[in-house]
Amino acid sequence: MIMTYEQIMSDIGNRRYKPIYLLTGEEPYFIDTISDALENTVLDEVQKTFNLVVLYGLDVNVHDIVNQARAFPMMGDVLLVIVKEAQNVKDIDALVDYLPVFPPTTILVLDYKYKKLDKRKSFAKQVDKMGVLFESKKLYDNKIPEWVMDYLKERKYSITPKACQMIVDFIGNDLHKIRNELEKRWIGVGFNPNYKAIEDIKLDIAENIKNVYCKDIDTVYFYGTGCSTEDNKNKIAKVFKKLMPETEIVVESDMMAACHALFGREKGMACIMGTGSNACIYDGKDIECQAVSLGYILGDEGSGCYLGKILLHDYFYEIMPCHLRNVFHERFSVTRDDVIRNVYQKQHASRYLASFAVFLSENFNDDYVITLCENSFKSFFDYYVLKLNGNHEYNLGFVGSVAYCFEDMLRKTASSYSFEVVKVLSSPVEELKKYYKGII
Repeated sequence: MIMTYEQIMSDIGNRRYKPIYLLTGEEPYFIDTISDALENTVLDEVQKTFNLVVLYGLDVNVHDIVNQARAFPMMGDVLLVIVKEAQNVKDIDALVDYLPVFPPTTILVLDYKYKKLDKRKSFAKQVDKMGVLFESKKLYDNKIPEWVMDYLKERKYSITPKACQMIVDFIGNDLHKIRNELEKRWIGVGFNPNYKAIEDIKLDIAENIKNVYCKDIDTVYFYGTGCSTEDNKNKIAKVFKKLMPETEIVVESDMMAACHALFGREKGMACIMGTGSNACIYDGKDIECQAVSLGYILGDEGSGCYLGKILLHDYFYEIMPCHLRNVFHERFSVTRDDVIRNVYQKQHASRYLASFAVFLSENFNDDYVITLCENSFKSFFDYYVLKLNGNHEYNLGFVGSVAYCFEDMLRKTASSYSFEVVKVLSSPVEELKKYYKGII
């Protein structure tokens, strides 16, 4: 039957499965999400060892799929066969003759991405009759902000339409990238061994890897804030080792993540400008020297936390222009007691402060905002860049949400100091994949 994304996900959540899922269409996000939901729901971790088969379209043909799907589950009730990149399987329509004879214990999932399958063909009609035929359509650009708001609403978070549009404007229409950014900024909690107890960190890591079959992983490369010292690296490595005893664990700092993502194996000056800020000189292999970091209370110039502190300071002391104070009040409705409680009594004070920085991007053309951002970025260059790179030997690269959102102003500031910014990234993850594949 033809079903919507919402209907399919509802059925999966209620453990109502069909014998075959043909997931086709131009938008990969919905296909991947449905496929991942089936992979994570149909079988538990022990059952996956025996009864989960993942195939890739470039590596198999129709007969390979048939041979796997005809098998019976071992020590379980269901055999789950997932064919990723199924659009690369030659003559996939030939499956039509085999679908009716697959055992009732088999669930076959075909991830047929980036193109449509002709629904008039007998294969599509047979799938429609037996299972689920889903077409994943590209969202029109004007529908993506609504999707972002719904995504956050489902997870009990909210966002203003203006902030939502800002995210879409900066990231584009790639739903995977948008989802990753939302998870990072709103939903993911993260941890810093300087501020969080090791037992709490262990609980966080365990929660994040609970659906991962660890025996299939040879090496974990973990980059994290607060992991610049050997002591903290060892703390995090020991936590991972207890949870994944057969896996090699490599722990590096978020600063090294920026180096690898920005410059690969070339030299340069890597800068972080997100919730916090920092900078270092990278020689293509190691960090030669790093700026003095005083943390979010005394330092972090240029960061979202730093900008948020200035905004709150200027709002409560009535330094902020009256028209903007009214907008700020309508946007956040924050009181002095709210700020005191969140900054001095709760965890993640830096994230709380940084959450106000979105106001700057929403009112970017206001003179007050422009001056505040310019002065903040100049402080970063004065205290970080010039201290390490005063002779202008190294080009600059930036990682972080603030650098990404205010890239034009940041480049303008760098130019005023006679520096060239060669790369600006919102997140290092995609470039780190390339680093470990040897592409950069």
